[in-house]
Amino acid sequence: MIDIHHPHDSLFKYIFGNVENFKTFLKHFIPDIYKNLDLNSVKLINTEKQAENKKKFFLDLAFECKLNNLDSQIYVLFEHKSYPDKLVPLQIMYYCASVWEQDLREKKDYTPIIPIVFYHGKQKWNIPKNLQEHFKNFPLKNYIIDFNYYLIDLGRIDDNYILKNIHDNLCLMATLYTMKNIFDDIKKLKPLVKELIIAHNQDCVYIILNYTVAITKKPEVIESIILEAGGDKDMMLLTDKWRMEGIKEGYI
Repeated sequence: MIDIHHPHDSLFKYIFGNVENFKTFLKHFIPDIYKNLDLNSVKLINTEKQAENKKKFFLDLAFECKLNNLDSQIYVLFEHKSYPDKLVPLQIMYYCASVWEQDLREKKDYTPIIPIVFYHGKQKWNIPKNLQEHFKNFPLKNYIIDFNYYLIDLGRIDDNYILKNIHDNLCLMATLYTMKNIFDDIKKLKPLVKELIIAHNQDCVYIILNYTVAITKKPEVIESIILEAGGDKDMMLLTDKWRMEGIKEGYI
């Protein structure tokens, strides 16, 4: 379920590739977008169709939807980063250009596109959100093409906001909290693991625990969290899997 070679991207795509999770995320973090969407129209689209043979420009997720009381569609791009990446402007611009090129071929108006970057790395995000900021010392920068993206920096969001406000989607809450704290003390996850176990949300428990082991390389710590949280025998079988993967990867 989690690609141990790309665990951040794997977890992000698994959780946010679920349309209901995506809509809940917008509701709590970008309400201006959420309240203007026709929520029944939101659907995940294949980003690869716009970027065949150029994999480095694939975006993580894209959604097609409509605004309230309007028939025209819009795209919401959702790009995930666990480190500051200078490629972000190129990725977004390339994908937008690909969509609009397709619009021209189909004799359609340009599709409105809203780009969102979701960041949860340990370093400060230092990539300008506005393209002209890349040319701040250039005297004619106002004549240069410009665009911007919306940044969600998870590190700047208080833990209590996540824990207190997103109980309408327990798995999303646990995922956001885990991604925010994955580089810190992972023992903080115990109350959430216990809550997921009580709610019988096994799929979410498994993917979060697998992700945590893939990042921390500490299966013994996660095993103790499972035991203290009241995990069942099936969960304990995960520890054998982790140890086998750890031996193969060379961290045990």
